[in-house]
Amino acid sequence: MTRPLAALLAFLLVGCWVGGDFYTAADLRQPIPPGTYRLSFDAADPSTLRIWNGADGYTHSTVEGERVRPGRTGFAPLDAEGRLFAAWAVQESDREVAPTSYVLFGRMDDGNFAIVFPRCDGVGGYPAGADTEWARGVCRFSTRAALEDALRSLAPRLAQGATLTLVAAP
Repeated sequence: MTRPLAALLAFLLVGCWVGGDFYTAADLRQPIPPGTYRLSFDAADPSTLRIWNGADGYTHSTVEGERVRPGRTGFAPLDAEGRLFAAWAVQESDREVAPTSYVLFGRMDDGNFAIVFPRCDGVGGYPAGADTEWARGVCRFSTRAALEDALRSLAPRLAQGATLTLVAAP
């Protein structure tokens, strides 16, 4: 089953980099212009997403052709140029709230976007600033500053990340 951007992020983030709710509504930015996008991973079949910016400051998405609840994704800038962002899926559940999971989202030179899903598997060491390495591969950050420094360190990996490419403007 294909998922909106927010749900996809939440699905893929299980077991990665987590922290508290570090961002407020004042931190939110909407780096993705509204439109229809193709979300591609390595060799996986791409998903087609319709993305729009909500009045609530979040970026909303649905999978084209599927009837699922729209997902909400938050973005907060990590640099002055507006090229790097901390991104997280908004949890829409009455169940027990898990820590917020984060990824690096970036605007590429060609106008496309890329997403790096960080891992905490000890390969190459654990990220600086992570307070805890859990046996199941989750790194927890207790401060926004530590999380943001670690996310910025992933910027060179954006070219190998998942891509989000504009297919059609609204």
